[in-house]
Amino acid sequence: MTTTEEEILELKKLLITKNGSSWIDFMDHIYDKFSDILKKGKPKYSAISSSIIGRSGFNSWREMIETKENKGGLGWKYSSFDSWKRAYSIVKKHPYLREKNISASQINSMSRKTKNKIGFPSTQEMFNKELSEQKNIKRNYPKEAIDEINALKDKIKALEKLIPTTGGVVIEKHFEINISPEILKMEKPDWL
Repeated sequence: MTTTEEEILELKKLLITKNGSSWIDFMDHIYDKFSDILKKGKPKYSAISSSIIGRSGFNSWREMIETKENKGGLGWKYSSFDSWKRAYSIVKKHPYLREKNISASQINSMSRKTKNKIGFPSTQEMFNKELSEQKNIKRNYPKEAIDEINALKDKIKALEKLIPTTGGVVIEKHFEINISPEILKMEKPDWL
């Protein structure tokens, strides 16, 4: 096995163990090996060609990520890497997150929810407090809101039952619902 193949195998091993916070190990490895390629801006050709990316026959990190495994790539989605990258930047600012068994998605979610409030929690205690408050908010919807949501769900179920009997078209008079004018202007089937 060549050095390049060993490096790719190491990346795949790190990528496969995506449970909990092991994604941080993958990102640590990536930033250790590809720091000059992953920094902002377009990387230099020499940096790519001398890295595992170029030695594997790829022209970019994205191409290596998205290429199927049987063709030498990682067989992954670039959007997933991008999500991990956003979360990793937060982990670098808040090292206590390394000790938590937390996914990139949970970190990004907390970041979105606290962005306009206090900013990302700077300590584990603040993180746990914010998480607890978010769970309480979800549980404390007003009864009227829950009733309205349930009524809409019932209407949707009833409309779904009508679809097969109407050839996929639900006539607006069955229920009093708001339908945009654009939809009402659409051409109706001949049988109506």
